[in-house]
Amino acid sequence: MLVVFGAGGRCGRALVRAAVAAGVDVRPIVRDDKEARALDGVVDINLVRYADPEHPAAVAQALAGGRALVSALDPRCFGHGARRLGDRASLTVLEAAAAAGIGPLVHLCVVGAYRWSPHPLNRRSFRSDRVIRLARGLPWTLLRVSCFSDELVDGHLAPPDGGRPHPIPDSARLSPVDRGELATLLVQRLSALPTRRTLYVGGPRTWTATELRALLPPGQTPAFWPWDRRTALGALPPGDLSVLPETTRVSLGASPRVPLYDALDAALRRAPTRPGLVRTDAPLPPHPADPGGPIAALPALDADLRRFVHAALIEDLGRLGLPTTGVRLDWSAARPVPGALPRAIAGGALGPAEGLVVRGPGGERLYEGGLRLHWDALGESLSVWFARPNGAMPAEVWERLDLGVQRRARR
Repeated sequence: MLVVFGAGGRCGRALVRAAVAAGVDVRPIVRDDKEARALDGVVDINLVRYADPEHPAAVAQALAGGRALVSALDPRCFGHGARRLGDRASLTVLEAAAAAGIGPLVHLCVVGAYRWSPHPLNRRSFRSDRVIRLARGLPWTLLRVSCFSDELVDGHLAPPDGGRPHPIPDSARLSPVDRGELATLLVQRLSALPTRRTLYVGGPRTWTATELRALLPPGQTPAFWPWDRRTALGALPPGDLSVLPETTRVSLGASPRVPLYDALDAALRRAPTRPGLVRTDAPLPPHPADPGGPIAALPALDADLRRFVHAALIEDLGRLGLPTTGVRLDWSAARPVPGALPRAIAGGALGPAEGLVVRGPGGERLYEGGLRLHWDALGESLSVWFARPNGAMPAEVWERLDLGVQRRARR
């Protein structure tokens, strides 16, 4: 059985898919419900196990019965926004697997993980790799990837959040590889990988900075990047991160064939989306119920969060049997609930408030009440509603929460 640690990340999901496609028994291991949701439709949820890689006892229990291990806990392999792990987390997983008699032990990492890298993801990768390479008697195999096609496209060519891409440094030489194809080759080659060796992997072609810039949409037009801000996704480190196809063939017994064009074409076909709780294909105007202007009771709302709050409250009006069209939310007399601290949510802050008035098309007062909310940071789940006399969350709101969020809310 193949055990995939970090199965909720980009490389982890690709490995699980490749194992399922090859008919290989696979055990995905994730940290929490948020990561497990990433495997919906990929594998039977009953096969997923949970373990925090920084807790050896939990790791050992999750590994029991495994025959081979691939750790995809490297920050860049896991994907942008990966959680922070201690420098020894990946080593803990490999040591526990070795103690259980599991082998081979493969750790996915990246080229460009330098001690002096200006990018924190790469510095974290360097420290994680170093403690593994220095471990005595551990039969590890490090698979070091030039870069992944999707991280190059997302950060430098066509950011999915609609922000301006990071510049492509003059020193760039990259050999991007498709995660899915890499996972397929790794699953096929797993039992033949040498131990205590660092193998280098790249894609079918090395790209220079000039060639990559030629792939950018003409003029980087405002139609493609409608917001004057840098993408929130990370940039690749500068310099030569290339890996020759011949090197990859030696490392994996075959050379990847999926070109960068496939990832770029897919990115250009998708509409850019905005980060945060409101995901849209284009900038949305304020919600129709939003009268505009500052909200003294809720001063730290970014545009996405503000629209989400208005939309959720108007939806809740329907549950109260009140009109939901042609109405506006009057915040002029609203005030924060005394002693209630706002929560940091999706680029803004939000806390409970009182004195919110709902007005009809003619300005007449239809309803007055307080704003209440439930924020689950682990599941990135926000619910907003009008306060009820009993102080409880409306049943309809509760039923929308997934089981993990409900379980934590009950606590």
